[in-house]
Amino acid sequence: YFWRRRNLIAKPLLKESGIGSLLLENPFYGVRKPKDQ
Repeated sequence: YFWRRRNLIAKPLLKESGIGSLLLENPFYGVRKPKDQ
C-alpha cells in the first residue's frame, strides 16, 4: 500500500509546498512517554 500513501500524501505535499519527505513519529515514546503507559 505504499504507492497509495505516496500518491495521496507525498505528491500533493511536494506539489503545494515543496516538502519531499514526511517522518511520522509516535509522540508518546521515550522521554515524553506518560508515567502510566
